[in-house]
Amino acid sequence: MRTLRFALCLALYFLLRLFGPAEVSLISEAAAQPAKMTPDELYLKCRNAMFRRYGHRVTDDGRQKLAMFSDVSVRLVDECVRRNNWRTVRAPS
Repeated sequence: MRTLRFALCLALYFLLRLFGPAEVSLISEAAAQPAKMTPDELYLKCRNAMFRRYGHRVTDDGRQKLAMFSDVSVRLVDECVRRNNWRTVRAPS
């Protein structure tokens, strides 16, 4: 039963490729391309990602927060914004 279903789906796919529009893909165009962010949104995402990954917990007035040296954080955030990708955060050197 599985092979019959698989064969039917495969045949339908090839028929769509043969007789359908020229640009038929299994992944939609919207899902394939990342959403465009404004520079401010990208900066905030980069900054949050850097502090989550490399920040050190400190206690200030009874509250815990993440802290980093300012020169390291500025360099990492600038590099992240320049590469336009906040998901791949590199280690500070």
